[in-house]
Amino acid sequence: MQKSKYILGLIMTYLTLLASNAYAQSSYKDNELINLKIHKNAIKLPNIEFIDQSGNKISNLNFLGQVSVINLWATWCPPCVKELPSIDRLAKIVSKDQIKIYAVSQDRAGNKIVPAYFQKLNLKNLTIFLDNQASLMAAFRTPVLPTTIIIDKKGMEIARLVGEINWDSPEVISYLKSISNEK
Repeated sequence: MQKSKYILGLIMTYLTLLASNAYAQSSYKDNELINLKIHKNAIKLPNIEFIDQSGNKISNLNFLGQVSVINLWATWCPPCVKELPSIDRLAKIVSKDQIKIYAVSQDRAGNKIVPAYFQKLNLKNLTIFLDNQASLMAAFRTPVLPTTIIIDKKGMEIARLVGEINWDSPEVISYLKSISNEK
């Protein structure tokens, strides 16, 4: 009898923990920034370089004086493709707020396949950026896509998000604008 009560107690504890975990996850569902890792101290960027569709080089110098959002994505990554329309809408919303969005394809044949993806997804506010060697993934030490790096006006990494979110949510827009308004 004592053993049965003990087992029943363990089962009840397990079910309670399971239910509280499910509740916690559901209550965070609307919190787009729950997985954003904000660095306590800004991190110096590694030397990075990627190109736009015309072959113009983008480097660390391009990030100074504005908030930059670098989204690493690929056409073969379903979560990446899923979040691109919200990144496109974000680019339009923040275009006048000293916030620049860099959605950088990690596809090896990026220049051949990315323009068709942009057209298929009806992306009109993003510029095509390419990193055919996936050098940004190595430089930022991230093996997972999508990964997004947020850079302050001084060109320092201040936050990072691994995974997809709804980038044009009011919460994300407010967060980015607050960074842009900092001196």
